[in-house]
Amino acid sequence: EGFFQVQYGTISVLAACTGTGLFLMYVTKDPETMPSQAISPLAMAVLTAITFVVGALCSALSGYAGMWVSVRANVRVANAATKCYNDAIQLCFRA
Repeated sequence: EGFFQVQYGTISVLAACTGTGLFLMYVTKDPETMPSQAISPLAMAVLTAITFVVGALCSALSGYAGMWVSVRANVRVANAATKCYNDAIQLCFRA
């Protein structure tokens, strides 16, 4: 759990900085450079920043779920290895 706090703390700061940077890039974009665009730069900035943050949250959730599953599988394999190596190898390929 300590690893997740440090890792996701750092990643959340970087994601917030990147999301803010994307927002600022789109907000300060000159509307005349994209005449065929039907959406304002502010709306595009908000949508882009929100989409980036939602993607980062989904990525963090999938990373957490993958680590959770792999740690549980490794614990089961290590426990099985204390009794029988054959059972441990079968379990590691099934986990």
